[in-house]
Amino acid sequence: MIKLDEKFIEQVKAKYVGKWIAIKGGKVLATSVFHEDIYKRLTLKEIDGAYILYSPTEEQKKCGFLFRVSVWK
Repeated sequence: MIKLDEKFIEQVKAKYVGKWIAIKGGKVLATSVFHEDIYKRLTLKEIDGAYILYSPTEEQKKCGFLFRVSVWK
C-alpha cells in the first residue's frame, strides 16, 4: 500500500484545483483537466505505481461528487 503525506496531498490539491494529478515519490508527475491525458503521459513515460487523484472545485464539492482515486500500474 502506498503511504502519502497528507499535508503534501492537501497542498497539491490546493494548487491544482479542478485538475487530475499524478504523484509518485513525493513529486507531481503530471496534471491535466482530463484524466485520459494523465494515463497517456504515464504510459508514454513508462511510469507505474503513480498515485492519481482529482482535486474538485468548490462548486463540485457542494454537489457532493465522489471521485475515484487509483494507482497506475
